Amino acid sequence: YITGSITKVASGKVTVFAPLLACERTVDLDGGGRRKIYSKTKEPGELEFPTEYTAKEDGSVRLKWAKEGAGEREEEFKMLGVMPVVVVPLDEVPINFKLFPVPPWHPKHKELLGDGATKGFTLAPP
Repeated sequence: YITGSITKVASGKVTVFAPLLACERTVDLDGGGRRKIYSKTKEPGELEFPTEYTAKEDGSVRLKWAKEGAGEREEEFKMLGVMPVVVVPLDEVPINFKLFPVPPWHPKHKELLGDGATKGFTLAPP
């Protein structure tokens, strides 16, 4: 679990620069709810995805999350703002990985964001 800076917002995805990994990756927001991930060394885990997402003209993205028992939550990430992501290694050569969003009720979410870490910039209208 790491944080990355949003460098591009598009419909259904955001591009995130992860300084800890020194690379930029596209984060898919349209995962269809939950998706199982498998590992050769651990029990399968689950990735959670937003139920709705809206890319706005000002360079921000609004994510709406829903989970049974946890209710609904919304969060907004701005251009160059910080977004918590999970790094999932892929079974490829050379070594590769994907980034996925961390839901707001995950224990790492608050730890990664801290106070006000999501601040970014609002783009001026064209």
